[in-house]
Amino acid sequence: MRDTDYMQLFDSRMERGSQPLSHQIAVLQGLGLTVPENIVQEVFQKGNPPSDFGELLAAIGVGEFDWDTGVWTPVSNQVFSFDGEVFSIENMYPNFIKGLQAISEGELVFSDAAQDDSDVDWEAPGGIMHVSYRINGVLCSFDAQFMGDWLDVSFQDAVNHELEKLGVQKRFYATDGIQGNTLFFCTEEWARKFEEATLCYMSYSGNI
Repeated sequence: MRDTDYMQLFDSRMERGSQPLSHQIAVLQGLGLTVPENIVQEVFQKGNPPSDFGELLAAIGVGEFDWDTGVWTPVSNQVFSFDGEVFSIENMYPNFIKGLQAISEGELVFSDAAQDDSDVDWEAPGGIMHVSYRINGVLCSFDAQFMGDWLDVSFQDAVNHELEKLGVQKRFYATDGIQGNTLFFCTEEWARKFEEATLCYMSYSGNI
C-alpha cells in the first residue's frame, strides 16, 4: 500500500517465520480467495510445500504456457501471477493483458491488445515497445521500456491510471511472486486487508 513500508512488512514476515500450508489456505479463503485442490496436491507432490503466501499464490495464478504456440492461458479468475522474465517476447503484453482480463471477473473488457516492436533495439536490448489496447471500448496506449525478455512492470501503473480516468473503483494491486508479481483486481480496502492478514506488501504501481 502507498502508506506502508515494504521492508517493514518483509522484516515482520521474517520474524513470523514459516507458515503451515493449512494456515495459509485458511487465511486466503478467509479473504474470499479460492485455493484449488489440484494446486494443493501439486505443491504437496513436490515434497516441499510453500512456507509463505507468495509461493502458494504464484502456484494458483501462474496459468499454463504452450511452448508450441507461445500462448499463455489463465487458470484463475482471482489471482494472476507472472514471471517477469517472459516466455514469449512477441506476446508479452497481450499475454499480460489476458491475465488482467481473467481476474477482472467481468467488470472490465480488454480488447484489441497489440504490441508494436518497430522501435525496439533487439541487440542492446533497448528502445520502446508500443502497447495498445482497449478497456471497455476506450483506446489506451503505453510505451514500455524494452529490456529483452523482461516485462516493464510499470505497465500495471499505467492501466490503473486508465481505470481512474474511466471512473472504475477497483484497481490492480501486486505482491511478490516467484520471479515476478502476483496481481489482484480489488478495492483498496480489500488490498489493505490482504496486506494485514498475510504481511505481503501490495503495490499499486507494480514496482516492488
